[in-house]
Amino acid sequence: MTQSKSENNDTRKTIIMSALKLFSEKGFQSTSISEICKNANVTKGALYWHFKDKQDLYLQLMYDVIREILVESMNDVSQEKSPLMRLKKHLNNYLKQISTNEIYQEAYRLFVREMHFDQFADMEKLSAQVKQDYNFESYFQDAVAQGELPQVLTVEQYYEMYTHMFDGVIINWLMRGKQFDLIETGNELFDYVYRIDLLRRENEV
Repeated sequence: MTQSKSENNDTRKTIIMSALKLFSEKGFQSTSISEICKNANVTKGALYWHFKDKQDLYLQLMYDVIREILVESMNDVSQEKSPLMRLKKHLNNYLKQISTNEIYQEAYRLFVREMHFDQFADMEKLSAQVKQDYNFESYFQDAVAQGELPQVLTVEQYYEMYTHMFDGVIINWLMRGKQFDLIETGNELFDYVYRIDLLRRENEV
């Protein structure tokens, strides 16, 4: 009897969670496919049905986590009229997900620990896929068009600055043992970089 789509999805998620646990505990290089299958209680055939190899499993693991965080972070974003406020709402949702979910935190730690030079090309593809799927550049495009951001940078540059900046804040928060308030710090940095205080004053004039 063939598995249903739901069962296939459950199997795939079980494999991914097994891989995340073992990659985190032992490292990517030291974890074998056999160990991942044993921990997930699946056959190698089941794993290779979903993933080409261990590297493909790692990349899809990272993409699945990113996608899950982003989907959850979209809540109520469209209700904000201002493009910058939509972006800030999304950031708040995103940081809240990270600060309250140990799985997401472990995925970030794994990403930092396991980044190797020979993985850059694959991670660039992953980043490009995320950007294409969620079209975050549209936030900056709208903000520039409505005069909320100056045309001193391209939309692409605004997007890259945003993603690198707040990934850096999250990684710093994790590496420093969560010693500062992630959401508060993220908000303060956002307001400073995008000059929300000046924008408010201009709107009041």
